[in-house]
Amino acid sequence: MSDITVAERADGSGTITLAPSTGMYGWLGGSGWPGASRYQPPAFEMIEDVRRVNGILRDAQSRAGSAGG
Repeated sequence: MSDITVAERADGSGTITLAPSTGMYGWLGGSGWPGASRYQPPAFEMIEDVRRVNGILRDAQSRAGSAGG
């Protein structure tokens, strides 16, 4: 889960996407093409404090990485 993308709004809310924003996901994302939604990567949407939640994900990620070695 190394490709985490955070999109923050002015009010501090936002979306955390668990895939890169480039490639097919970035190209199709929000395109409105019929059937394009099935290619959307997993995401947490409408998070009230997106920076705090991103920090929690990053902390869990680094703990999991250090436990596996």
